[in-house]
Amino acid sequence: MVGNIIHIEDEKNNKGRIVTYEEALEDIGFGQVQIEVLFAMGFVLMDVITETMGIGNLIPAAICDFHLNGATKGLLTSMVFFGIVFSSYIFGYLGDTKGRRYVIIWTLLFAKVFTFIAVFVQNVTIFMACRFITGIFLGGYSGVMWAYLGEFNTSKYRPAILSWVGVFIGVAYTGIPVIAHLLNGYEWRFALYSGYEFRPWRLGLIIYSIPGIIGGLLCIRLPESPKYLLSIRKNNEAYQAVEWIHKVNKGNKKHAKFDIIALKTDEAGTGNDFKGLKGIVISLIDQTLPLIKPPYLFLFIACCALQFGTFFISAGLGLFLPDILNKLSKYRDETCDGGGECVYHVCDVAGFKFHQDKNITANNETCNDSVDSSVYENMIILGSVYICMYVVIAAVMNRERRKYIIAFTFILSSTFGFILPFVYNQMFITISFILTIISAGMNITLINGAACDIFPTYLRSMAVSVSMLVGRFGSTVSSNILGNLLDEYCYFTYNVCAIVALICVGMSFIVTK
Repeated sequence: MVGNIIHIEDEKNNKGRIVTYEEALEDIGFGQVQIEVLFAMGFVLMDVITETMGIGNLIPAAICDFHLNGATKGLLTSMVFFGIVFSSYIFGYLGDTKGRRYVIIWTLLFAKVFTFIAVFVQNVTIFMACRFITGIFLGGYSGVMWAYLGEFNTSKYRPAILSWVGVFIGVAYTGIPVIAHLLNGYEWRFALYSGYEFRPWRLGLIIYSIPGIIGGLLCIRLPESPKYLLSIRKNNEAYQAVEWIHKVNKGNKKHAKFDIIALKTDEAGTGNDFKGLKGIVISLIDQTLPLIKPPYLFLFIACCALQFGTFFISAGLGLFLPDILNKLSKYRDETCDGGGECVYHVCDVAGFKFHQDKNITANNETCNDSVDSSVYENMIILGSVYICMYVVIAAVMNRERRKYIIAFTFILSSTFGFILPFVYNQMFITISFILTIISAGMNITLINGAACDIFPTYLRSMAVSVSMLVGRFGSTVSSNILGNLLDEYCYFTYNVCAIVALICVGMSFIVTK
């Protein structure tokens, strides 16, 4: 409620200013704390990418261990996303009622525990179960981190900061294939128990967890979001957090006296203290209802639809890209004799694995899980382009330009999605894939930035988490469509991705108007 004043008495005198949290941040200025939060959430975001997308680079090397086919590959890659979909709603609620930092730290811890358990599992069903549970905890920090990051920055810097954190996505996308390439170049294996061999791809799962561990350790030093604390009326804690931000940012500078004696809230909070199971259910309903009625209903639906489309294209295609590129390389090696130009399309490769498997079965050959080195090189290029695009966007980003950037990138994704099945040869196919995926994928941060501006503090974590839930559901739908339909309905499958991007163009103007 506007004008609700939080009094903190100055021990020396009562002279000082009463300001809003936004005004306090403007007075303190952008500094070390904002950079620390950016890096902490950047590493957390890197962990989200490595946990969800890293498996796509490791699966080609795990085919023989788990005896995977197209359908089981689709299921295995999507188990983490199923877990995120399962839990994002409740963790969004907890982020708005128990705290952003609280949810981030604890869900990170448990996600890492189940990732390490999965490393030492041989049974594919148990492995999938571990990945699903990891996804459940990923649903906590993958959504709440956006609200936490945004709330340490003023409206002036927030759009740019939420774009700069996207650079960490590019770093993750670049690091994933680098690590996979280095590991899969080795053939060592250790038998730890009967039927289980520790191979390089399993070490990859451990290495992919390192960004999350770093991000969690960085979070320990940071306070809870003062804006969140204000929204739940924890007045003293909010003031102390703001005072800490001032102390760290200003250091021992002269004339850096903290003259704010009180904070006033500039928006309503929940203020509800429900007890027991019935109270939790009532609180959960109260936290959700504002999102599904005016004035937020259509904005919330648009955010969810945009995230669905973004993940449908970027995560769905991105998970299968290493496997598709690997099959393209093998197809080229086995069908092109090197005499003159060899022309082939991505859909020519759709039935290639089936014929290869049939030949292997007939001749009793050893299972082949080798990966062409060009696959990793192309994935490194994809990550590098991500970094460059995010740097450019962060440099020019503001609230007015955001809608045009989102619309343009979806148009670009749709265009290359439509032409993807018709271009020929590996280089042109790879370029089309990269531009289709990146143009859509970079909108994740932009849409979340818009959501942080649209929704008030007491709804922000829930809104972002649920929209990300819908997005992750889009990736599970996409990965299973690709796993089950790509071989038989290749042109149709790729065109669906392009149509989804085209629909998102219109939706983008709703959340950014």
